[in-house]
Amino acid sequence: MATKEGLEVKGFNQLRTIYNKETTFLVSAFRNKVVYQGTDDDDGDLAPIQPSPQRKRRSARRNSEPGNRSRERHPRAPSRAKSDQTYEAPRDQPGGTDPIKLTIKGDRKFFWPPSDGYRKILAKPKGNLVLDWVYGCRGGLDVAKNLWILKSGELVYFVSNVVVIYNRLKETQKHYTGHTEEIMCMDVHPEKNLALSGQKSGKIHESRAHIRLWDTKSLETLVVLGFGEYELGVSAVAFSTNM
Repeated sequence: MATKEGLEVKGFNQLRTIYNKETTFLVSAFRNKVVYQGTDDDDGDLAPIQPSPQRKRRSARRNSEPGNRSRERHPRAPSRAKSDQTYEAPRDQPGGTDPIKLTIKGDRKFFWPPSDGYRKILAKPKGNLVLDWVYGCRGGLDVAKNLWILKSGELVYFVSNVVVIYNRLKETQKHYTGHTEEIMCMDVHPEKNLALSGQKSGKIHESRAHIRLWDTKSLETLVVLGFGEYELGVSAVAFSTNM
């Protein structure tokens, strides 16, 4: 259905809102433009609606093709597929909305996909994630000290389970990632390239509370102390003045 000007009416809502002042509509079985044969002041019967000349020529050309006549003489056999059957997409196709369930350090985590779903990745990626930059700093009432300055002028602080060594002049970071749980305390030796850091206890054996002694230049772990001897975590560490 269309207006006299040839604008298609796509729904009842358009009749009530956009075309509520129209008094004449054209109804045709053809999807292309139709030609209105009446006038604006016609109140009686309308002339028959005819398809446009372009539509007539295309229709006549299709009917004259040999392939069309052959299909008319040999109709296609009816399909054996049941019309009431529905296709259910596999779980690994786009559109999945179920959460991804992972166990991280003994905790069960649920990661919900976007509203339009996600595509399940079957193959593992070729590369590994690389830590490039850490934002923020651990602070609060439970931390007595959380910032140190090395002889090189670099700043040392920790956040989560990572120790950051920040070069203010070069705008670069180095990261010590030996801990498996959140760091609760730390200390840096005033003369040597040594640091101590202690973490809290996790839920699995590999993340139990302990203390690590490591090199601030090479970021190499030198000694692991007290692994499994602390129930909740390490709240304070310090270097002896005699060292």
